[in-house]
Amino acid sequence: MIEPTVPTNEAARLARLKAYDILDTDPEEPFDDLARVASQICGTPIALVSLVDEQRQWFKSRIGLAAKETPRRLAFCAHAILEPTRSLVVPDSSRDERFADNPLVTGDPFVRFYAGSPLVTHDGLALGTLCVIDHHPRELDPAQLASLEALGRQVVAQLELRRRAIELRRLTGQLTDAYAQLLHRNEEIGNFYQTLAHELKTPLTAAREFVAIVLDEIPGPVNETQKEFLTTAKQCCDQIRVYMNDLLDLTRLETGKLAVEHGPLSLGRAIALAVSEMSLAAADKRLVVGQDVPLDLPPMTGDEGRITQVLTNLLSNAVKFTPDGGRIEIAVRAEPAAGLVRVSVADSGIGIEAYALPRVFDRLYQVREDDAHFKGGLGIGLSLCREIVRSHGGAITVTSTPGQGATFTFTLPVAADDPATARPPSPESQERTICS
Repeated sequence: MIEPTVPTNEAARLARLKAYDILDTDPEEPFDDLARVASQICGTPIALVSLVDEQRQWFKSRIGLAAKETPRRLAFCAHAILEPTRSLVVPDSSRDERFADNPLVTGDPFVRFYAGSPLVTHDGLALGTLCVIDHHPRELDPAQLASLEALGRQVVAQLELRRRAIELRRLTGQLTDAYAQLLHRNEEIGNFYQTLAHELKTPLTAAREFVAIVLDEIPGPVNETQKEFLTTAKQCCDQIRVYMNDLLDLTRLETGKLAVEHGPLSLGRAIALAVSEMSLAAADKRLVVGQDVPLDLPPMTGDEGRITQVLTNLLSNAVKFTPDGGRIEIAVRAEPAAGLVRVSVADSGIGIEAYALPRVFDRLYQVREDDAHFKGGLGIGLSLCREIVRSHGGAITVTSTPGQGATFTFTLPVAADDPATARPPSPESQERTICS
């Protein structure tokens, strides 16, 4: 018997074999199927997927053989991997000086015929073989040998698939863990923001009330300059309150806790409340705010408070970006055929540059600070508008031409299964100028 030598690339070969993490694993159907087909094509009672490590050959699949492994020094496969570019065929081992007195030939499993196709990686490393064995001398015809070699390539392909699946599961596990940590961190941040906002509200409310008391001249008279300063302070308090409410709602969005109630919705009342909320700010800039709202809108359901919030945010943006003496238009149109109502808020302001349009509804997005028209803010309001409208089954869009204003439009579905949804909107509408 001649013991097999060690390949010159043994270190790399063993490293690659271990990288597959396949040694001493349970049987797997794909490998068993390939070995079984090899046995049937070659007409042998034994077929093996054999992998050769430092001291042994270990069988990932074994058809017709009980043993799980044998010593490497006795392994026919240890000879086969020495020439990875061709199959090793031993027609009669008793006549081959390498194997004649091998215990695997003279004893169980009595290997007389052997044919092994090396399992070679894409970079030429032979890991083992797909081999067939018989207890009697024999030959393989060219078609059988070609089929054995093709099946060997499929074993290597299956090894690659298995390795990639393991890597994917590992990466998926890491991503899952990272995502869970991120969710936990987001929840912690959200809780902190909510606590912070609630804590700030108390002194802010007190400060605003004290300013209001002084403005009402309850402690005593104030001059016009003092009134102007106090009015500005009161407006700042109101703006901070809006920012805090938006911040609270943003954290609720992040944690999926933004409450939306569905009940009878009066769009006209929501518009009136939003306009009233922004009336002082509009008056300060001498803005004309017009309304074009049909009197006979179809019945709607939704969260009136949240829709008022959407309208207030849109009006706030319009007021912020419209120069003194400009105009803001609120228009409502029912579309019975589509089962929805369309609401638009258009201004004659500075408009939005084309680069910013795709991102204006992104959370925390702001126009660049180096833009001449940058107005500050948290970049929360429009994101909240989008989420609230979506929660009602609607959508929100924006169109704009720089220097000519912007129009924000959102849709809301009308109440389902109501005959009123089939009525066309009345040609009569009212337009009111509430600030000038």
